[in-house]
Amino acid sequence: DVGPTGYWDSFHVRENNRIGVFFNQNQLGHQVPRAILVDTEPQTLDLTRAGMLRDLFHENNLISGQCGAGNNWAKGRYTEGYELYDDVLDTAIRTEAERCDSLQGFQLFHSLGGGTGSGLGSTVIEKLRENYPGLMLQTQSVFPSAKVSNCVVEPYNCVLSMQYLIEFCDAVFVFDNQNFYQKCFFQNDLSIANLNEKISQQIWGINQCLHRSDQNTSMRKMSMNLQTSARLHFYTAESSTELDLDQKFRSTGLNGRILSQVINVSGFDTNLLKLQLQLIDYPLSTSLSSGEPSVTAI
Repeated sequence: DVGPTGYWDSFHVRENNRIGVFFNQNQLGHQVPRAILVDTEPQTLDLTRAGMLRDLFHENNLISGQCGAGNNWAKGRYTEGYELYDDVLDTAIRTEAERCDSLQGFQLFHSLGGGTGSGLGSTVIEKLRENYPGLMLQTQSVFPSAKVSNCVVEPYNCVLSMQYLIEFCDAVFVFDNQNFYQKCFFQNDLSIANLNEKISQQIWGINQCLHRSDQNTSMRKMSMNLQTSARLHFYTAESSTELDLDQKFRSTGLNGRILSQVINVSGFDTNLLKLQLQLIDYPLSTSLSSGEPSVTAI
């Protein structure tokens, strides 16, 4: 794991671990995330600047405005958000792209309910496709829910952003706030931190193939395994609940139970998108696993 200051203990790491995909080593030997944090509201990023991760990120990669977008897609797209255009696209993203030896593409993490994630996010998606037409563009998009927020304009922000997700993105992973809310409700923890933790765990699972130099470990190959046509690039994911319980990794027959859940979609307990699974056909699917599964069990 990378520490809050960027220190990375590589002694116990597998040889084919590719930390350079998501981190860049600076002159001091510390690992710096290849990430740009953007918000039109300054208070949120001020917490990062003053928090325990203040030494982890590049200072120029923390970009904030003077006031928020007020849950308004138009403000994020045309006014408050557009004022950050030069800092985000022409400076931070270009600089990070130049630091890469072999750039695969971009990942955008955003919420479609707020004005910044939807409005400014739409601008970033459009300009990334315009400036880097040959690279992959993947988003991890959190769709709004009335149970998590009482903001009445969130559905409008989401609808206005859909055109950009359809036209310009190569892959969109859909996260449903309502479903995560229900799972946190049963755990008696409805905090935003708990919601974000669950989403981050699922994102790690989706991206785990990029961490290793094995076969099919690129953004393009992952999309090729899931797409039947260019516009059908909205994906949902499921994960086994047993993967979250460390003590069960050593239990007998774990591989068999996990593989049974992989084969039987209705057996999953952590659907990221609240769907009636029995009424839906999945044209393509892929399975990602970590560790050393039994070849005999597979």
